[in-house]
Amino acid sequence: MIAGFGFQNSVTEKSFNDLKSKFMLKYNISFVATTSEKSKTKAFVDFARNNNFKIISVSHKDLIGIKTPTQSQNSKKYKDIDCFCEAVALKTAGENSKIIQKREISDDRLATIAIAGYE
Repeated sequence: MIAGFGFQNSVTEKSFNDLKSKFMLKYNISFVATTSEKSKTKAFVDFARNNNFKIISVSHKDLIGIKTPTQSQNSKKYKDIDCFCEAVALKTAGENSKIIQKREISDDRLATIAIAGYE
């Protein structure tokens, strides 16, 4: 299974750890994903390294048009994507994957997560 992330530039490693403890521990997550533009963000890289997750990055343009269970006004307004983290998770999990965990937001509201895989 893959955890797709969206986050603000001011995100901290704590934001990701919050989501990990609440949602990722329920699943066998080996990969974390976001867009190429965000994949080199220090807090994200540190989170992945400190938890032995492999980072997968996708192009923003490859996310446009992916239908997601959740609709986010901010994702639509700023990224032209229904739900950023769900689209990332679906794209990286591959064809015929499904959202296993819909979008959730970190307590500090700086990061979002969705988990995709096969049931």
